[in-house]
Amino acid sequence: MRIAITGSTGVIGYALAKSLNEQHDVAIVARGTLPPPDIDVLICAHGTYGRTWQEAIVVNLIYTMNCVYSVLGGDVKHIVLLGGAGIGGDNIDENAAYAASKGGLVAFAESIAKSHPKVSINVVAPGPVRSKMNPKATTGPEKCVEMVQELIALDHGQFSGNLVSAVHDAKLFERMPGIYKLRRVAP
Repeated sequence: MRIAITGSTGVIGYALAKSLNEQHDVAIVARGTLPPPDIDVLICAHGTYGRTWQEAIVVNLIYTMNCVYSVLGGDVKHIVLLGGAGIGGDNIDENAAYAASKGGLVAFAESIAKSHPKVSINVVAPGPVRSKMNPKATTGPEKCVEMVQELIALDHGQFSGNLVSAVHDAKLFERMPGIYKLRRVAP
């Protein structure tokens, strides 16, 4: 599989790039540039709290939307967005712009799932992951890596428009049907 990853300098993006590069052709996408159009999988793992609320919205939401729209006309089969902050209960981030920008990815993914049914697009809420931004968190990026690997292993179009939790939905697809999801688009 040809995979493009944004945010590979962050804790989760780096872990994803390192893990996926063992079995796939991985392209690292530099901040502010668009992924190559001839990919099978797009993983948007970038994010920032931003020095201003505008920066958080531009980087976390608008740049992600630009990346997704740039690959929709090509070969892409799976799109995984890292986000969902502030959705699903007690994981609300106290930085309002960050939470709004990452939460906006959920509605965006739901809309793309409806308008592009041949592409699987899902949002993974990584939960609090130990990083420079969150040094007190007890979870490493491994659960998020595992969830992304499960999502891209599915047949495209099989599971789309979902927000899943890397913490609570571990081994998600072993439990189908009756699957727990934070949010789902009605078919």
